[in-house]
Amino acid sequence: MTKAEIQEYTLRITQGNRTDLIVTTYDIILKYIADASEELKKQDKKKYKWNIKKANEFIAQLMGALDLQYEVSLQLFQLYRFAQKRLIEASYEETDKKLEDAIPIFRELREAFSEVAKQDNSGPVMRNIDQVYAGLTYGKGSLNEIVERKKGFQA
Repeated sequence: MTKAEIQEYTLRITQGNRTDLIVTTYDIILKYIADASEELKKQDKKKYKWNIKKANEFIAQLMGALDLQYEVSLQLFQLYRFAQKRLIEASYEETDKKLEDAIPIFRELREAFSEVAKQDNSGPVMRNIDQVYAGLTYGKGSLNEIVERKKGFQA
């Protein structure tokens, strides 16, 4: 994952509501899986395994956030566990096949949660954060971000 992609995900996380965070997490997982696949094609097995490890860490975060008193949470837990198992197997077998088994799970869940996010009117989860504004500046065709600092105690 590039620095620009990390910054984009960070911005989405700081500005997003609860459902947006889940969608962003799915995007991050899918990105790490795609990066792992690319590293395998390059024969860089160390980076391949590192990307799988990072994807699994995000899946573990999703699993830990589930409220297992609800049936849907139990079903999500089972899907996440299946995907984690496939990624672990892919890491040991060093093959794309097991990676490909996990991709549709997160694509479909991402699509479903993306629809839910359209109806989620709750505000951003993170409060008292920097505001980011984007717009065209004096540079021809350049897009610059302007950050307004709002951290610290506010009375």
